[in-house]
Amino acid sequence: MSLTKQQLAAVQAREQCVLVQACPGSGKTTLLVARIQHLIESGAQPSRIIALMFNRTVRQQFIERLSKTESVDCTAVHIHTFHSFAYAMLVARDPKRVSAIGTADQFMQVCHEISCDQTVQKFKGAQNLTSTLVADIIGRLSNGLFGLGSQQDPALNVSQLDKAAFELYQQRCRKYNLIFEADLLYCLVSLTENDTELSNEMSQYFDHIMIDEAQDMNWAQITLAMCLKAPESNFTVVYDYDQSIYGFLGAKPQFVTEQLAKHFQNAKLYPLSTTFRYGPVVAALSSKLMHSSPNWSGQHTIAAPGLESHVKLYSPTSNPADVAGQCIQSHLETGVGLNDIAVLVRSYGQTHELCMNLMLRGIPFRVDGGQVYFDNLAVKGLCALLRVWSEDSEHCDLTDLASALGFMLPFLHPHQIKANADETLAQFANPSPTWSRRIHYAFQAVQKRRAPGFKPLSLIRDVTKSMGIWGAIDPQTPLSSCVDSMRALRAFIQLIDSLDLSIDQAVTFINMSAEKGLTPKDQPAVIFTSIHKAKGLEWDVVLLPEIQKGAYSDPLTQSTTAYEEERRLLYVAMTRARAHLILLFPNDGQLMRELGLKTNLPPIASQSTSPYLRELNLLNTLRFGAALQSNKPSSEFASLDEFEQSYLQASLQASL
Repeated sequence: MSLTKQQLAAVQAREQCVLVQACPGSGKTTLLVARIQHLIESGAQPSRIIALMFNRTVRQQFIERLSKTESVDCTAVHIHTFHSFAYAMLVARDPKRVSAIGTADQFMQVCHEISCDQTVQKFKGAQNLTSTLVADIIGRLSNGLFGLGSQQDPALNVSQLDKAAFELYQQRCRKYNLIFEADLLYCLVSLTENDTELSNEMSQYFDHIMIDEAQDMNWAQITLAMCLKAPESNFTVVYDYDQSIYGFLGAKPQFVTEQLAKHFQNAKLYPLSTTFRYGPVVAALSSKLMHSSPNWSGQHTIAAPGLESHVKLYSPTSNPADVAGQCIQSHLETGVGLNDIAVLVRSYGQTHELCMNLMLRGIPFRVDGGQVYFDNLAVKGLCALLRVWSEDSEHCDLTDLASALGFMLPFLHPHQIKANADETLAQFANPSPTWSRRIHYAFQAVQKRRAPGFKPLSLIRDVTKSMGIWGAIDPQTPLSSCVDSMRALRAFIQLIDSLDLSIDQAVTFINMSAEKGLTPKDQPAVIFTSIHKAKGLEWDVVLLPEIQKGAYSDPLTQSTTAYEEERRLLYVAMTRARAHLILLFPNDGQLMRELGLKTNLPPIASQSTSPYLRELNLLNTLRFGAALQSNKPSSEFASLDEFEQSYLQASLQASL
């Protein structure tokens, strides 16, 4: 196994606590595998080594890499996620209760019961309590080990409502004899706090504890790791402050150094600053993004010799999804494989328009972790409207139609959402008589005035206008909400309008297209996934479709902490690209005025340019003119010199 000097130094380190600060693509997995091999060759027992990972995918990949190690047998090494280790320990102590983990549906049912319970309803703020909010409370307090005295996160802010909901949750779990994945760490650490024998036993299990992606550890994970520590234990901790993106689960970058400093006197830092993933342009762009952060880790990323990368910035005058579709198609035509292209988003609502565009282009795609487009409840309502009209508009069952369109209602009026999606289904599957009558009258009114060649858009517009909800879904009106289903509705309406089909043809198209996006995992496809799920992965081509205000964060409405975490989220997204990074941001009139260019485009406040691009002075590096046409990049950098010159020029302009 070939190692760099930096990697070799960390592999052979002898300190009791080895801290490895590793930039993206620096070979963290290679380092951990090599260190395990080195420890075993130096006399360590494989069964006394444990490596803790953050998700099942990374764990499986690590096991596969470790199994290929030559010269030593690594099969006895313990490779776990934090939750799988907690599960194994709890099963050993109480197999009857822990043998089966409660399902997500059961978890949400318990949360729903808590949201309606009189015990919590008496507290201030409980009138807005939903099962989703209860789930958030439970996750936050479980990850912060609420109620465990000295082992509780000191920064945990717990209200009286939180306490009541969490206590009631524990009571319900005991009543139903249930344990959920969210409870595993909490339950195990609770046992160690109350069971001295178990605590002593756990601290004797391992001589070497290795932790990957430690910047994403929350208080519960930190506490569990410390439960494994004996006076002679050795820790190897790999982390990168700049990639800490799980604050919503209680993770804080400072946990790593602050907590380990309390337990180890001789911890030593080993930096891995060379990336083997992307070339100097992506390295420079992503590094400058983090340099602007007041919490920057201080580590400069250097691209390994021989790597090339290209960055393209697009500011389409119209139809950004079509520009993105053209980009993907052009890369496929140059020989890039389907599996080597990924579209990374903060929210799956950002995928709808582009999914439709790829579908029309005949390009296979797969939404990894999100909802298949035609499974969206709100879209199903409009599809049902078209189907009912197409099949028998004179004698249709308006009860079924009312039920289908009822699924739209909570998404068009978010304040009416009472619980999670399953509860929404139950609530609107049998809509009120008033809602059914509105649809009945709207349907009859449209039937009376329909003309030959009646189009799908006309039907949707006329029925929803009569119902009083067209204004909320009209693609021509400003989008004031980022609710994913609202975007899905608008994308569907725009798609149906652009195809110029009859209603019967539209129904046939929908039936045929419902299977799109269901490309099996063993078949090639362009990947749509969230940035969080993309952590640890990489592709030749990475496209970020919406670099705009609010898509990652809005510093005017969010705290500084949240703003900086969203910066790190964009950094993680950029550094997934091996060769080509494509950024799209809105050309909204405001951008043109900031650049001093004349334009007739009206400002679109909800889509103003990302504050991160302003920080990077990238707006001043863009070369406009003919490139403003929708199918050409506004700026392109293929070499570090070109990028640095543009960046320097922009910085000078900004200082004048």
